[in-house]
Amino acid sequence: MTRILGILAIVFLGLGFTGDANAQKEKHWLVGTWTGELRDFKSNEGASRTLKVTKVLADGTIEGQWGITGSKLQKATITLDGKAVKVMTSANSRVELTQQNEKEMQGLFSTASGVARPYRLTLTKE
Repeated sequence: MTRILGILAIVFLGLGFTGDANAQKEKHWLVGTWTGELRDFKSNEGASRTLKVTKVLADGTIEGQWGITGSKLQKATITLDGKAVKVMTSANSRVELTQQNEKEMQGLFSTASGVARPYRLTLTKE
């Protein structure tokens, strides 16, 4: 009887561990590559931008990068509050986005200088 209870405990713990491992593998909606265009933005670099989010940790830490699409992306400071995403780029520009659905975010891009008005931005998840 003791042996059977021991085997059942091992099976139960094994199933519980597998369930937790699978739950941790579920991706957060923000994880992935998001691309879009800054509306009415004139620059030699172009208006295409990319946000790449690699991790959203349980403690709220978000790892990701921002940059001109097709160029090397730079580390960015990213925060999340519900559906609101804020990005501080390596060039100190601000991006404020709101999730519209699982594949789209919309918002504004403001340059670090603050001289130009904010540019509208829609990012789509690849």
